[in-house]
Amino acid sequence: MKKTTLTTTFLFVLACLIYPAKANFLKIKNQKKLPVIPIENFQNMYQWGDLYLSGQPSLDALEWIKKQGVGLIINLRTDDEMNEFKQTAFDEEKMAGELGIGYISVPIGGMDAYSPENLVKFKEALSEENGKILIHCRSCGRVTYFLMSYLIRFDNFSIDDAISIGKQLKYSFPLEDLLGEKITMSIVN
Repeated sequence: MKKTTLTTTFLFVLACLIYPAKANFLKIKNQKKLPVIPIENFQNMYQWGDLYLSGQPSLDALEWIKKQGVGLIINLRTDDEMNEFKQTAFDEEKMAGELGIGYISVPIGGMDAYSPENLVKFKEALSEENGKILIHCRSCGRVTYFLMSYLIRFDNFSIDDAISIGKQLKYSFPLEDLLGEKITMSIVN
């Protein structure tokens, strides 16, 4: 029995070393009960375990996340949005490179971009880093919906558990407030 347990443990550790992208998914599953913590120095920035979730980060925020050990930025803003931002502020992708932070763009713009295909792209981007990740859009709204969808689709969170995380970010469901009651949802296949 002990040999089997030792062998299983060895194979699991070996698999995590050979396929490190899979370890990030395990990290998120272990975060289920963690609170979402607002980062007070930066508007619309939150930490949930090893994930930093935010609106458009400032240059100061990028330097700060580097100090926190973030190894990857996933940007959900469109190319047009980022080109406009670059004209008035800085080139985020270039700055991330100078700071030694990986950078992936998964452009989400318009309602047609909220698709299963883009959710898979988001999942693939998350699997690129085994450590801390910053995911951002303009205000943290797209981040909230993609994270919630990811948790439900790929990490076996219930809809209510994902909504609980989302409500600590930018998700709102005014119908509950208007009725004064909690509403539960389910997926109908």
